[in-house]
Amino acid sequence: MGWIAVVVVAVAGVAAGWGMRLLLSRLARSGPIRVGWCEAGAAAAGAATVALAGRPASVESDWWLTVAWWVALLWWLVPTWWAVALTVIDLHERRLPDALTLPAAAVALLYAAATGTGGAAVLGALTLFVVYLLVHLARPAALGGGDVKLALPVGALTGAAGASTWLLAAVLATAATAAAGLVALALRHHGARIAHGPGMCAGAILALIAAS
Repeated sequence: MGWIAVVVVAVAGVAAGWGMRLLLSRLARSGPIRVGWCEAGAAAAGAATVALAGRPASVESDWWLTVAWWVALLWWLVPTWWAVALTVIDLHERRLPDALTLPAAAVALLYAAATGTGGAAVLGALTLFVVYLLVHLARPAALGGGDVKLALPVGALTGAAGASTWLLAAVLATAATAAAGLVALALRHHGARIAHGPGMCAGAILALIAAS
């Protein structure tokens, strides 16, 4: 992985994070987002994702200079930065706005349809949605309504990549939230509500990278 590409993506992440913070501050109900959260998150997550994803198979030599690579890179950066936005807002006020989840579901399904994986995306979205909805109805404190809605785009993206990717994302999301809960217990934060959105986002991105 060329370090130049990582640096460029990190710098672009700072700019994207700035715009992200302005948007989230409008959506937030408990006050504006702190400066640095989105900028640092978008820069770090974008750079890490590109470093892990590496070169797309369709791009030949001098890949980090080619237009094709930078276009392919958007496939990773758009969902990664979206995941950062969801993570920040969920940590900020334990809420996932419909404006970030429902349009993303539509975009994910349209993209999957355009790439010939529409059926798998619909199946993945509906299956994860139903599973999360049942958990939410049984234990509302365990999963919020926003998590249920987030299951639609996450299920669509990972489902389009294959059943194993969908399953890995679901397992990683659960593991991440469980780990956060253990940390909260270790720090004696008993009764603290653990946001599940960040785990869902991280699990989806890591599963998609593993499938690439």
